[in-house]
Order: sequence, then structure tokens, then C-alpha cells
Amino acid sequence: MDAGRSFQSFIRSAIINLLAFAPPAVYSTLSKLWVAKLSSGEVVTTDVYTYIDIILEVLNDGIPRSAWLNIGDKSSRSLHSRLNLAWTMIIVSAAQGF
Repeated sequence: MDAGRSFQSFIRSAIINLLAFAPPAVYSTLSKLWVAKLSSGEVVTTDVYTYIDIILEVLNDGIPRSAWLNIGDKSSRSLHSRLNLAWTMIIVSAAQGF
């Protein structure tokens, strides 16, 4: 497959995914403003905490999965390199939890 063509396909997929996530986000924000009658400052605060929580959840799920492949790869990494990667993963996960 041509690299340019696959990049265009990726861009189209990313745009469709972003557009699919927009209506629920807008609905959630508007319902907080109109139904719950929260002030705009409170809505922004709750939305920011929601997005931070989602980003951290993605990182907490993704880091161990991607690191597992690298830590367990004895053929291309030395023991020292794999231990450094493991410690980095532990420190990042602990910092996120803190």
C-alpha cells in the first residue's frame, strides 16, 4: 500500500473519530449549563477534570502494554536497558497516581 494513501486514510479516520466524539461532549457541557444550572466556571472545572481522568486512564492502560513488549524483548535489549525501562514505567505510573 502506498504510504501517502495510507496517511490520507489515517487522517480521514482521525477526523471521523473526532467528529464522533464531539456531540456527546457538547451535550454533556450543555446539560451541565442548562439542566444542572452550574456556572460556566464550574462546568469548565468538571470538564477539565473529566478530560484529565480520561488521559490518565489511557496512559495507565497503554504504558504497561507497550512496555511489556519492550521489557520482555531479550533479543534486542540488554538487561540494563530493560531494567531502566521498567523503572521508568514504575515512576511514571506512581507520579500519575500521586
